[in-house]
Order: sequence, then structure tokens, then C-alpha cells
Amino acid sequence: MSKVIFSVVFSFCISIARQIDREGALHVPGAGEILSFVVMAALCYVAFAIIGRLADRIGSKLSANISLIEDEGRLEALAPRIIPVFLFLVVAYGLVLWGVYPGFFTYDAGTEISLFTKNANTTWHPLFHTYTMCSLINSVHDLTGNYNLGIFSYIALQMVLFAGAFTYMYCELIRYRIPKAVRIICLGFLGLFPPVVMYVLCSATDSAFILCVMMYTLQVLALLCTPEIFRKEPVRFLLMGLFATLFMLYRKNGIYDFVVFIPFLICFAQKEYRRKLIMISLTSLVLFFAVNSALINGLDAEKNGQQEAFAVPLQQLGRVYNYYPEDFSEEDLEYLTSLQSLDRWQLYSDKVADDLKEQVDGKVILEDPGAFMSVYLKMFIKHPKAYFDAWLLTGYEMWYPGAIFDCFVGSGLYEQVSYFAWVTDMPGWRDLGGNYIDIAYRAISVKMWPHKIPILHYIWTPGFWLWFSIAACIYVSRKGSRGFARSFTLIFIIYLSMLLAPASFVRYVAYIFFTAPLMVCGILFPQCFAAASADEEAVRKAA
Repeated sequence: MSKVIFSVVFSFCISIARQIDREGALHVPGAGEILSFVVMAALCYVAFAIIGRLADRIGSKLSANISLIEDEGRLEALAPRIIPVFLFLVVAYGLVLWGVYPGFFTYDAGTEISLFTKNANTTWHPLFHTYTMCSLINSVHDLTGNYNLGIFSYIALQMVLFAGAFTYMYCELIRYRIPKAVRIICLGFLGLFPPVVMYVLCSATDSAFILCVMMYTLQVLALLCTPEIFRKEPVRFLLMGLFATLFMLYRKNGIYDFVVFIPFLICFAQKEYRRKLIMISLTSLVLFFAVNSALINGLDAEKNGQQEAFAVPLQQLGRVYNYYPEDFSEEDLEYLTSLQSLDRWQLYSDKVADDLKEQVDGKVILEDPGAFMSVYLKMFIKHPKAYFDAWLLTGYEMWYPGAIFDCFVGSGLYEQVSYFAWVTDMPGWRDLGGNYIDIAYRAISVKMWPHKIPILHYIWTPGFWLWFSIAACIYVSRKGSRGFARSFTLIFIIYLSMLLAPASFVRYVAYIFFTAPLMVCGILFPQCFAAASADEEAVRKAA
């Protein structure tokens, strides 16, 4: 039944995305489109079954190499394996960093350091990221007089932390008894796949957020698949608390994602762990508020950016105002003017809400939410389709495997696609296109041709990896490891929250690339995650 539901939902979503991508609006499907949907659902069901059987065969052959080694989790046994892993990752990332020196210092990083240096901080960007990044860069600059060296120091440190995190993931795969050949493939993916490398070497707060979410997810995976390990290594509870606190600090909506996830975590965990998990989760929330408040007060930061939470509703109102201005009464127009001038409402763009929301006074909305909801609901009743069109247009590229990210094309550095900002912003600088590495990453970031290669272009899209991950979780659950699928609940909650983002940006959902190796291991070796807890219990009793 799960295969049928997945096939129908997948085909329906792809059909919707195709309409939006092709015409910029929804319409009543014709006979051809309905037939296409039915055929796609049928093919998806057949493909799910065939790929599942193929995975069974490959997994069965590779599983011959799986053996229970009781000391494989000990440090002295792991050290000879993990040191080369860590060095490989550092060298792989280091070569790219050498080619794009001092690194991808972008996505408002220049604005953050400018405001931090002038002591004019705001809450528009996560203050924890602003403080940690800018403090290090400015410290190195004060010592050397070179901003590039400061930027390089920050990104190199982040690179080492990512290498350490991926090495830890490799150790976890050893503990789950994943065969070496598959572990090496996963390692190659994490070390060489360009979208992963981009964010390892990027200064954006999204990179630090990805690191913390990934480490937290690894602990949840261990908790739900091998709960015994938490008895032997109680420090894992502290790691969960640490990384939960950090990922909330590194993304403004992280706290909402975490609060939604907590009930799932408590429900999925064994009863003996629930009290500890409640305490750890509450402690993380307290620490988040304490650290964030301390930063706001310590940096004397101005509270702004409230309109970010209303990006989609503002975009919906903007679409109706631009397409049906005659439906707004004088009272409605007066309220819109209280948020920003009517000229600003005419800046509506199908795929990006930034221009429209940037000057909106979010405090006005929060002071009288009833007035906002009155206008919002009135226009929704009149034009529900326009609301759905506006919402889908800003987010469909994040879940559509055939998406070409082009919402910022024509603005600044984006030439043909807006996949990644590969530049170095001021006060740093670099000679763009000065070597083959830089040229290659520029092509992936802003050129069309890498995203038009048949079949292969799907691997660049987060949408492909999203549906792959959902299918993987369904497949592994059917094989008896519900704990594996449940471990990624937070990932899917975060993904869903990004459907309210102001535009489709790869960086908003790039973490889906980083969990792909775990999904592959789950598909090929579901028994490793289903039986791991029983094996550990047997080993514990034997000891």
C-alpha cells in the first residue's frame, strides 16, 4: 500500500510542478495531462518494485562481507581506518579551497561583517553565526591586515569540522557493519560531489546549520536503531543537546522545526530514554534562548526582519494586487500602504518575494495581526487560485527533480541559473576564473549546460534527493527498520518548513545532499539497521 501511496503522491506533485514550471499558474488538467499522471504513477510503482528487487540482490551479494567484530567500535581498532578517511576529506576539500581561495564568502556574509565591524548588528541574520564568523575574521585581520586570510581561516576551520563530522559518520557506518566498498563510495560522494563541497567551503550560516543537523540526525539514528549504544555511551545524550542548541542558533526558524520534532522524538524513543530526552530537549531550548538573548543584548542588536515569517502571505497578497487591483477597497489599500508604499507592492515577482517584502514593516503586522488577516482572508476568498499559484511558484523548485534554479537570473552574478553564489564578497576578493577549479564551480553555479545534461542533471537538484530519500525510508520501513525511517523525521520537517521560504534557493535545503549516503546504506543493507540493536544486546550479554 505504501508503494501505491508514494507513486500517486509523487506523480501528482510532479504533474503540479510541471504545470507551474511551464505556465506559471495552475489550470484544470486536460485529458492528456490526466493520462500522463496515470502513466507516471504506474511507471513509478513498477520502478519502485524493480529498484527494490535490484537493491535486494546487490545488498545480498555485498552482505556476504558483513561480519560481527566485537571490537570494531573500539578506538584502537578504528584509528587505523579513520585517519586516512579524515586526511582524504581534508585533501579533497583543501584542493578546491586552494582553487577558490579564500573560499565562498557569500550569501550576505559581506553585509554581516560590515554591520558587525560598525557595531550596527541586527537580528536579520542569526547572531550566533555573525558573532562567531566575524570575530574570527576580524581577529585574523587585526593580526595580519589581510581580510582574505581571515576569511580563509574561518572557512578552513569549517572545512576541518566537516571532515571530522564525515569521519564520524564513517565510524558509525562501520558500527552498523556496512561493507567497506560501500563506505568508500559514500566517502567519495561526500568528498567529491560538488554540491556538498560547495557548502563545506561556504561561509553561509546554512553550512554550519547543515553540519549541526547532520550530527544531530546521526545521534537520532543511533537512538532509534541501536538504543543500547546510549547505555554504553551516555555522552551521546549530551551530543544531542549540543547539536540541537547549535542548529537552532544557526537558523532563525530552527527553533520551530525542533519544537515540532520533539513530540515525534519522545514517541519514537524507548520508554527508558524518554525522560532524559525531554530534559535534554528542554535544556537545549533554554540554552538557545539564553545564548540568543545574550547576543542580542551584548551586541546591542536591533530587532528586525519580522516580515520574513510572512514572506509567502505577502507574496500572495502581492500577486492578487498586481493581477486584480480593482478588488481592493479603499480600506484595503490604506492597510497595504501602512505596510509599504503601493509602488513597492508592484515589485511582485513570480519566483522571488525578496523585493516585495524587503521594505515591509513587520512590526505593523505583529501589532495588529487581525487587520492583516482581515485583508488576507478577504483576498483569499476572492482569489484562492492566485494564492496557490503564488505559494507554489516560490517553492516548487525545491521539490521538483526537473527544476532549473533561475529565480535570481539577471541579478548580479547569476548568468543563466542561480544554483550557487560561487564568488567572494567584499571585504574579501579573488580572481574569478583564474584556474580550472574555479571555472568548473562557476559553470555548475551559474551556467546552464551542466543542468541540461540528460538524466545526469537530476543529481544537482535537491528535489531528486528528496524523493529518493522518501522512497528509501519507505523501502527500509517495509524491510523491518522503522527506526531508520523515523530517524529522518527532523530532516523532512525542516524541508516542509522551507516551503514557506521567500524563494527557491538550493542552500535552504542543501542538507538533503548530506544525508544521501545514509539513504543508500539503508536501501542496500536494511538488515544492518533493523538488527543492529539485537546484535548489540547479544554482544553485551556475551561480554
